[in-house]
Amino acid sequence: MRLYKPVSERDQRKVETSMQKATTKLEYQHFQALWLRIRFGMKTDEIATAQGVHQSTVKRIHAHFLGGGIAATIPQARGGRHRENISLEMETELLRGFTERAQRGDVIITREIWRAYEQQVGHQVPCSTISRLLQRHHWRKIVPGRVHPEANAARQEEFKKNSETLSGKRGVR
Repeated sequence: MRLYKPVSERDQRKVETSMQKATTKLEYQHFQALWLRIRFGMKTDEIATAQGVHQSTVKRIHAHFLGGGIAATIPQARGGRHRENISLEMETELLRGFTERAQRGDVIITREIWRAYEQQVGHQVPCSTISRLLQRHHWRKIVPGRVHPEANAARQEEFKKNSETLSGKRGVR
């Protein structure tokens, strides 16, 4: 059985205050794993059982603390855009020109955005990248309506009544 490395009184107080100031559940659990070991001399398997985690997790927390102190014990944030080609601000800037065109009534084609994106990043990207970009910025597919903006319903009805059909008869009823 491996003997525990003694922890100074100062580090014990740091662990206790850090546990009280923890802002997330994960932070609290990390500091609690240290506190249970320091305060009560619990073994890693007992701490793991008490916290509902694996023994390797407790051993890793202890190793981080012994190697780097309290700062090394604070869990690092996970997630994020680790493989982003450009930042969110640059994406917004890229779409700004297309937004202005869309507001004027122009039809925006995804292929145009794709070309502009590839030109900005300097290499080819799959079309799914553009689909995710548009979804991320809350763009959706809007198809132009079937009615022309300058359409006149009364003139259309008059045309239907007074025009000749293919059969040569006047009026459609």
